[in-house]
Amino acid sequence: MRNPRIVSLFWLTLVVVLLMNPGGPVVQAQEAGTAEDVIEEIEFVEEVDPLDSWDIEGKTRDERTVNVLQARTARKGSLLFILDHRTWKSFLDDIAGDFLGFDNGQLKIGLAARYGIFDGLDVGLQRINGTADTFKTDTYDIDLKYQFLKQQKHHLDAAVRGGMTWFSIKDAEDDQGFFGQLLINRTFGRRVRAGTGLLYHSDSYNENKDLRRGDPDHSMAVPVTVDIRFTPGFSWHGEVVANVDGFEERYPVVSTSFRATTNKHTFALVISNTQYFGATGIATNTFRGYDDLILGFTITREFRLLPSKD
Repeated sequence: MRNPRIVSLFWLTLVVVLLMNPGGPVVQAQEAGTAEDVIEEIEFVEEVDPLDSWDIEGKTRDERTVNVLQARTARKGSLLFILDHRTWKSFLDDIAGDFLGFDNGQLKIGLAARYGIFDGLDVGLQRINGTADTFKTDTYDIDLKYQFLKQQKHHLDAAVRGGMTWFSIKDAEDDQGFFGQLLINRTFGRRVRAGTGLLYHSDSYNENKDLRRGDPDHSMAVPVTVDIRFTPGFSWHGEVVANVDGFEERYPVVSTSFRATTNKHTFALVISNTQYFGATGIATNTFRGYDDLILGFTITREFRLLPSKD
């Protein structure tokens, strides 16, 4: 007859062993058989995206340098609202009296939105008020941007952008035009991004262009951009846009900004020699010299309407 104490001790020992090693030899064999899969999965997760300093999960994606858009589109399902302000009078003329130019009036104000339809395709809408123009002209732009090359696969980012402009002119007949743009960007060392391309507008305008005077309708320009990200939340941006054909002013458009980026917003302090930031104005050059700089700012707010893997 079995000793009940020995049987009880046996079952107690077995329970303790199972609690200390719940997987048992079968689970250990399964884990050993899938070790290679686990290693491969870890290696994939830890792979570093060479562009992650410019597209950080949880932070708003940059949609432009200062005035020139980037080749990368808005995230799929994301809606970007953009607010632009530019002063008319140079902030160097009367720093205290004009409050850096903001008290002088004639502000150029832009309201814009971009929505990511798919990965690599977004749509944009922008409205810019008329201020010191020859004719008080409010402009409305609508466009599509398609990214056809990605740096991860093709060594650079490239996109084409096309759209239409409606000119709402006070005391004159409204006008229309169209524009096209090639955008090229390349990231170096994860923190420096350079870009160029081509910008064309069929009916450009600025402060000095009279739409009824017989000036050339179109303008074509080549932009050069540089972006440097110092930290995930702080970056510097600079660009030059030089007219190469059609209506032009004397000086290329030169702009720079310092930008703070959060998980939902960006705020950029802008210094430029033009009030203009839309396709119609930056393609024309500017009458302002490099000692006639104006101040402005750009605020971006991103809304995630659909979940994104980016």
